[in-house]
Amino acid sequence: MRRKFWSYLRTMIFYKLLRLKTFGVRVAVFHQGQVLLIKDRWSRLWVFPGGGIQTGESIKDAAVREFGEETGLAMTGKTISELKQFGEFKNISFGKNDHVYLFCADVPDVSELSPLLKKSPLNFLEVADLRWFPINDLPKTISDSTRQRIFEMKKGHPISQIW
Repeated sequence: MRRKFWSYLRTMIFYKLLRLKTFGVRVAVFHQGQVLLIKDRWSRLWVFPGGGIQTGESIKDAAVREFGEETGLAMTGKTISELKQFGEFKNISFGKNDHVYLFCADVPDVSELSPLLKKSPLNFLEVADLRWFPINDLPKTISDSTRQRIFEMKKGHPISQIW
């Protein structure tokens, strides 16, 4: 508990002092009532694949790239065209000023997601596991924001602008 407090305090001071503003993407992919999630190696929580937007990169291109890097799966042209921006959210936890763009796609055929020939080396550093979960039986260790976004997209819950 004490270690968690000091980690929280360090992070909050870091973000407040530097007033960092970051931009990132997350990708929600659904197939026949299931959602594809990754287990983040650091937080140990199940989340949507995603990451930072590179300078000069469009947010949709960042979503496609990050999805590939974290899952080892490539989106085909059809899946990319179905990929829609669901919303823009603000993450203010730990004093952060993060802007998160969430994209989603319903994939009728998982063969539309082809394995990449070479996984990104970062995949093994960031991702502990990758699984499909029924949206009505999500894991207990899913992040609160991921659970909330699934409920907003698939169960009609009111949309919050806070990640």
